Amino acid sequence: MGNVGEQNSMEIVEQLIEEGALCLQQGRYDRAIALFRKGLQIAPLRQDLREYLTLALDQRPDADNGFIPDDSTGADAKEDSKDAADWPDDVDPLIESLAAKSGRRPESSHALEQLTEQTGVEHTRRGSHIKLPMWLLVLAVIVNIGLVGLLYVWYQHSDSFDEWMTRLRNLNVPENVQEGRRLYELALDRVRHEDYEGALTYLQDAARIHPEEQQMYRAQESEIYLQLAHVELDLREDSEEKYNKALELFQKSADLNSQNADAWFNIGYCKYSLARKARLKNLSHREIRGIEEAAAEALEHARKVEPNHQMSIFLLAKVYPKIPQMAKAADVWYTIIEQWPESPEARQAERDLKNFGLPLKRPQAPESNG
Repeated sequence: MGNVGEQNSMEIVEQLIEEGALCLQQGRYDRAIALFRKGLQIAPLRQDLREYLTLALDQRPDADNGFIPDDSTGADAKEDSKDAADWPDDVDPLIESLAAKSGRRPESSHALEQLTEQTGVEHTRRGSHIKLPMWLLVLAVIVNIGLVGLLYVWYQHSDSFDEWMTRLRNLNVPENVQEGRRLYELALDRVRHEDYEGALTYLQDAARIHPEEQQMYRAQESEIYLQLAHVELDLREDSEEKYNKALELFQKSADLNSQNADAWFNIGYCKYSLARKARLKNLSHREIRGIEEAAAEALEHARKVEPNHQMSIFLLAKVYPKIPQMAKAADVWYTIIEQWPESPEARQAERDLKNFGLPLKRPQAPESNG
């Protein structure tokens, strides 16, 4: 009984690590931290859990990423405020006072004095000083009234104006293209409101009406199914139903867009989780191995689309030893150590290599003599 309980505890810890790593990839740091801490309560001596927790705490946005504590406003900040307050509100009077001290006069005053000397008639700036602002005032009032009127007209007829511009742009565009684009915009609006079912309906109609842009519509459908699958994973408890439902949605996402690496990774993740559930149900070794091989196939598909897809490589490091395919497992371990040497997964890869008696560095391929 003790061995069974210990095995179940280790299965729970592995599940917490997997889900925590997935949350870490998705930027859900608080959830990841909670999962790793829960794992440490069960297995306080697990070094990989401690490394995961440290990584999550470091990557959380409020962890030394420009965060300034309340007591950090010291003498420098006060001095900056004082310097800013010392600047004059009006620069012109300051310039005029400096000019007066230096004996220089404005250009216009000097010109008036020259004109008086040449004509013998005293000229002042008073008349022009009064008349110019009056004309400017009248002109400004007229312009403002005109602008207010234009704004009012535009506000009253803005919808009609937009429709007119749309019709003008679409003069030479076929009707099916116009309708497809309109439905696509409606679908994006539904996505912004998290109405994914409504968005899918619009996209499917758009693809039917405007098949020339079907690839664009299908790619957007793929992203929506990806979002729906993630919602399914977040809402439900750890159960076969959860993984099967999410797997169905991830598969739809991959079918619509075979270049969606995240969809293929999540297919592999769901199958790997289902294999773990199958072990707890004591299914046959052949059945469990079949599920794990399908998981590895999906993860390799993700790597085919995106060769350095980090989470796919990390999960393959766990899947290949279970199948077992040790040559592929070793290749993945070496890749992790080479690509992400500071990660907790690299430390685990080194431990796995030691356990199987393999060198910590990838062996060099022998040089050919030909």
